[in-house]
Amino acid sequence: TDKPRPAVKTYNGASVQKIIHTDLFKRLQTFNQQQGCTLFMSLVAAVNTLLYRYTQQEDIIIGSVVAGREHADLENQIGFYVNTIALRTLFKGKNSFQELVQNIKQTTLQSYEHQLFPFDELVDALQLKHDTSRNPLFDIMVVLQNTETDHTSTRQPIDGLTIHNYEDENRITKFDISFNFAEIQNQLYVHVEYNTDIYEEHTVVQLTNHLESLLQAALQKPTTSIQSLKYLSDHEESLFKAFNKVEPYFPLEKNIIEHIEAKALLQPHKTAIQFNEQLIDYGNLNNVANQLAQYLVEKHSTGKDVLIGVMMHRSITMAESILGIWKTGSAYVPLDTDYPVERIQQMVEAGQIK
Repeated sequence: TDKPRPAVKTYNGASVQKIIHTDLFKRLQTFNQQQGCTLFMSLVAAVNTLLYRYTQQEDIIIGSVVAGREHADLENQIGFYVNTIALRTLFKGKNSFQELVQNIKQTTLQSYEHQLFPFDELVDALQLKHDTSRNPLFDIMVVLQNTETDHTSTRQPIDGLTIHNYEDENRITKFDISFNFAEIQNQLYVHVEYNTDIYEEHTVVQLTNHLESLLQAALQKPTTSIQSLKYLSDHEESLFKAFNKVEPYFPLEKNIIEHIEAKALLQPHKTAIQFNEQLIDYGNLNNVANQLAQYLVEKHSTGKDVLIGVMMHRSITMAESILGIWKTGSAYVPLDTDYPVERIQQMVEAGQIK
């Protein structure tokens, strides 16, 4: 999230809209026919893939709604029969988009068998821990509207009347994010509502762009693992590589001991470590570490597979001690200064550390 989640859930919202590229939508429809699934199922799979790539979570619950008119006699009845369902998907990042779609297909069909079970009763039966900051069970909603109304039009003349779409300036949203899809005149629209107390507009715009990019990549390579699908734009990819590029601070052909010894020889008075107001140069750091290493070699067995405990607060002395231990070929074990002395003595007597 862009902002800390409020302690008590809020409903302040806004929205962004996007039209999925026509060619991409046609390919998605072809894919659905091949997989024997509905448009809704593949869209839920796409949203799951997006959430996985953002969070690395492999157990995701997404909410949706069903008409609630399962019986034929209810088709023409006036009334609000809509019910909420929770679609829980368990998957792995190594699964392909094709496998994920089949997974969600089975989950969705099973959910439809119990679509009349009241959502409120489900929440009560699960005895969930009450959290005032969020909805029970899920925070993300996915809905596919079966409508032919063009919601993107600002004016629609009917019998001499001009109709304008109504937009509430004080928009509210029930969930963190709601993906509202609609197939209109062979185009796929996505209307994303979001909680403005949690997300910024630019984040949600980026989210919708990444959703389209993931769909594009998934349909190009439906058998490729979803963890491998590319969804960043070329510009984002270049920024990602630039910000994560790590330049070595010293030649990689040398280890840290060799690097410090070379610095101590060539630039002995250059500052090696600063801790608060304390400073130590490379020459003194190397000398102190050598003295400690010599003491350890003379008084104790050292070398490979030998663990030497270091029980100190963060300080320059601690850094000197670690370097000295490394110079003997041994490894150091950091010990919490609050750790019981008796327990440490037991570890020493057992030969676990020196």
